[in-house]
Amino acid sequence: DRKWFFDDSAKLERSAKLKERGNQFFGRQQLRIAATLYTAAAEMAPTEQSKLKEEGNAAKNAALLNASACWLKLCCWRDALKCAQTVIRGGDYTNVKAFYRQGQ
Repeated sequence: DRKWFFDDSAKLERSAKLKERGNQFFGRQQLRIAATLYTAAAEMAPTEQSKLKEEGNAAKNAALLNASACWLKLCCWRDALKCAQTVIRGGDYTNVKAFYRQGQ
């Protein structure tokens, strides 16, 4: 785990790059690789006690919901559910997409 090497803005930037790479693999239907990249993007996003907490949480949630979409397409229901529930349990109680993914 090397994320502690980065400051918060670098973490956010790295998270965005990982998510973009995930998007490329998703577009090619390489869903396991995409899900792995989305998960890495979510883990990289600064969240805890950060000046960029809001942006970090938004990046984390978007990446987790993308990972959830990958897992759904792969019929890995528990992984898809886990990603969606992580968003909701993280405090984003108004995220319609998270509730939708949870219900799929």
